[in-house]
Amino acid sequence: MKKIIAICVGFFVFITVGVALIYISATHINRIERTQVADIVYEKTPIKTIDDYYQLSRDVKSLAVSGKDDKQENYYMIYLPDEKAAHLYKNDEGKSKEEITNTFRANHPNRIIEKVNLGWYHDQPTWEITFKNNDNLWGYVLYSFNDGGEVSYIDNI
Repeated sequence: MKKIIAICVGFFVFITVGVALIYISATHINRIERTQVADIVYEKTPIKTIDDYYQLSRDVKSLAVSGKDDKQENYYMIYLPDEKAAHLYKNDEGKSKEEITNTFRANHPNRIIEKVNLGWYHDQPTWEITFKNNDNLWGYVLYSFNDGGEVSYIDNI
């Protein structure tokens, strides 16, 4: 009986350690990228506090942050790691996350927003909204950061 209990406990520990290692490995890249982006933000921009991190991988991989400077003015910074290029925008140079979310809800009722991302798509800053529709199928819509115009819409995935 003790042998069976020891085997069960050993198996449970083995599975738990395995799952933990997989999780740590899968999130390691994300943590490194956040640290690198934060370093760039704090060294090269007026942003002093980061409010949110975003990642968008469409035609290029992009990492973005929203944050505030010393005067509590909002900024967005989009970093393109493959090009080692960063783009900084003041809040009033484009549409905010809230404005884009409101636009989406007005234009696409009965869709449930799952995630909102900021990134780079077709050489421009872009908001992406990932959603589920009435049939519980996924979709996404991309909006131009600059003017809030719809860039791309895909539904029923």
